Amino acid sequence: MRQVEEFHQYDQNFPHVVMIKIKQFLAIPDIESVADQHAELIREMKLESVLVTENSPYDEVRAIVDNTDDPELPVSTIRAYVIGTLFVFGGAFVNMLFSNRQPSVVILANVAQLLAYPCGTGLAKILPDKRFKMFGTEFSLNPGPFNKKEHMLITIMATVGFHTPYTANIIISQYLPM
Repeated sequence: MRQVEEFHQYDQNFPHVVMIKIKQFLAIPDIESVADQHAELIREMKLESVLVTENSPYDEVRAIVDNTDDPELPVSTIRAYVIGTLFVFGGAFVNMLFSNRQPSVVILANVAQLLAYPCGTGLAKILPDKRFKMFGTEFSLNPGPFNKKEHMLITIMATVGFHTPYTANIIISQYLPM
């Protein structure tokens, strides 16, 4: 628990109540000798130590993210790259086109995240299971059902690709009339 306190002492997202209990727990000098008086606090610290080491210390993260990984789920699929690339091209085009308009129109990555799932499941139903080899590795157009790893890859691609570069403003301002 000393390591937990040291690691999260300046963490604004770490639960404040838990940090107070950790400090109370560490303030008791010889807790083994008075364990019966602090049984509830010891139980809570055991639970927190398991949560911090085996899972996320943040309730919000534990509620949505699994602490295990399924290595059988394909991530780097042609389907994910095609959908992600189309979203990056479309979103970057719209964001760049409307960046100088007032009021500006901006497409954020949550739009791609919301649209990626129906597109992925649709392609999983439409694409054939055609396999081919390239550079000694076997690829498939449709490796199975659309999964959360592909969904996350598409969202990451959109998050990175949707932002208009700052240098675009320099080019545009050079061509504006004085």
